[in-house]
Amino acid sequence: MNIIDYEFAFDDINDGYSKVNLAKKSESDPISFDVSVGDSSIRLLKGNNLSSLQADLLDLAIAINFVDKLSLPKKLRSIHVHVSLPLRHPEIFELNSKMLQDLLYWYTEDYWSFHFQSRKSLPRESECSSSKNFDFYDFPEIVEFALWSGGLDSLAGLQTRLVDDKKKNFVLIGTGSNSIMRKTQQQVFHALSSFPHASGRLRFLHIPIEANYGDRYPHNQSHRARGIVFLLIGALSALSAGYKQLNVHETGIGAINLPLPGGVGRDHSKAVHPISLIKMEKFISNVIEEEFVICNPFLFSTKAEMCRSLEGYSYPTFETISCDRLHREKYIQCGYCSSCILRRQALASAGIKDQTKYVIPHGKRAESKHLAYWNLMNQQIVVLEKALDSSDPYDNLCMAYINDIPDIVSDVADNAVHDEGVLKERLIQLYKKYVQEWQNVAEILFSEMTLNIKDSYFLEDGKWQQMHLIN
Repeated sequence: MNIIDYEFAFDDINDGYSKVNLAKKSESDPISFDVSVGDSSIRLLKGNNLSSLQADLLDLAIAINFVDKLSLPKKLRSIHVHVSLPLRHPEIFELNSKMLQDLLYWYTEDYWSFHFQSRKSLPRESECSSSKNFDFYDFPEIVEFALWSGGLDSLAGLQTRLVDDKKKNFVLIGTGSNSIMRKTQQQVFHALSSFPHASGRLRFLHIPIEANYGDRYPHNQSHRARGIVFLLIGALSALSAGYKQLNVHETGIGAINLPLPGGVGRDHSKAVHPISLIKMEKFISNVIEEEFVICNPFLFSTKAEMCRSLEGYSYPTFETISCDRLHREKYIQCGYCSSCILRRQALASAGIKDQTKYVIPHGKRAESKHLAYWNLMNQQIVVLEKALDSSDPYDNLCMAYINDIPDIVSDVADNAVHDEGVLKERLIQLYKKYVQEWQNVAEILFSEMTLNIKDSYFLEDGKWQQMHLIN
């Protein structure tokens, strides 16, 4: 694809702020902004410096994060973004550029191209030996690295792992540029750490990545490449401490994220899709020339199954955030997006009273339009039930989701993670459980969502502002 819609040129990413120039095809004058990363705390893990290759992986994550946020997708075609990025080992990333481009197209359905050149600046502080005294984490022998989002799955998965393996300790890696999510990650971590079964077994490291463009430029709200960013940062953090595996805690329903009836177009998230994890494993392994593993222990678990471990732990549970569209309101979670609805369904199915306060219905009266995702998710349940309640549930599931299920089975089986026959059966059982859980609580959830419903098109006090996931 020859037409370049967005062209980003990064300076060397140093300590403090570093400049990025952005040229848009639709505008004659280039614009600029600054990015920064707080990576010096990585040495808290073991006192190790980042290797030059690990620092390159971090710079790549930073570049992808902000390029994706400022490249607005087109409705009728894919866009082309070009990125110029200085690295310490440009030849390694040039060698793997085709794999990187394919990975980014898988996530974003846009075309990406790169020019990697040699970095000229001195290393960042995180790469250098220091005379400063660091209070290093006391690292026990049995450690598992996991991403830490501040979401319900992240908490429920960790709680399940804590209970299932009482000898294991966990290092949780958080990142992002949003202050609300950063605070949430810290609050949920501290809340869970206060319980006796978790005390002393958890370490949390937040690696902030920031930019100073604020609301000056329009943002890509879908931020479809965020999965790559989080996985890269999680992986390099594990590598810096000498570990070669990263876990993600995500329900199979959310990870696979089957499209709703009519499709969800370009916003169909693949953040931790099983094929995404395989592609990320291969890219990172190729770059470091060693095997690196990314695992989701909950691929065949529903969200409700994961949440059952949280019974009696209301404080950390209701500190978590699931919402796709955070609001600048007293109640920041909307209550009616697909992620909020799945959260509400899972807690109800797990027998946990949902104490979350949502915009709808706790903050404002609902309108009929707020049932859009609810209706689509109900329609999906009908499609799933029809496919699964048949003499050949797997073939019918494939027919209903021809662009999804066959590829998952083929790619995951080829990666030697699961036998193909076992994989098919476990997928069938996953969706059977989900359908049954949904049907058991659907009437209750519908009653809660339609409490005091208001049919007029606008709320009396006006529409609320969707929060930009960038500060």
